[in-house]
Amino acid sequence: MSNPFDYIQRDREEKRRREYEERQRQDKEMKSRLPTTPYDDMVRKVLGDLARVAYDLDWAAEVKTASSGWVINIGQEYGDDYGAVLVSSWQTDLRVDLEQAPDGKAKHFLCQRGGKKLRANLSADGLIEALKELYPVGTSPNLTSNQL
Repeated sequence: MSNPFDYIQRDREEKRRREYEERQRQDKEMKSRLPTTPYDDMVRKVLGDLARVAYDLDWAAEVKTASSGWVINIGQEYGDDYGAVLVSSWQTDLRVDLEQAPDGKAKHFLCQRGGKKLRANLSADGLIEALKELYPVGTSPNLTSNQL
């Protein structure tokens, strides 16, 4: 004779299975929306690095895709949906675009603040170096030498 409470256990297992399948479906759907270009893996790695850097610097970070390319938003206010955009949490005049070569491959980050423009290597370290130059230590309450 089976336990009268077996149905409760079966219901719980079924619910867990459905939740797992839904998460798998959502992950697959999200991955299918990612742009497919020759430099996807490299860009994904850089975006992951940038998200970790943003977390380390206590910035709010959002990484998403837009129809015309990657969008990286960091900070309280978010940029527009084209290219790759970073907006810092302490200053909103910073813009970082993903500059591309004529063949469509990413070349580097183009960092702009005010009238100053810098090109940074396509890596989290390259971007940090550009941010250091655009925001010298001490010019921002969120940017200190310990954080960089």
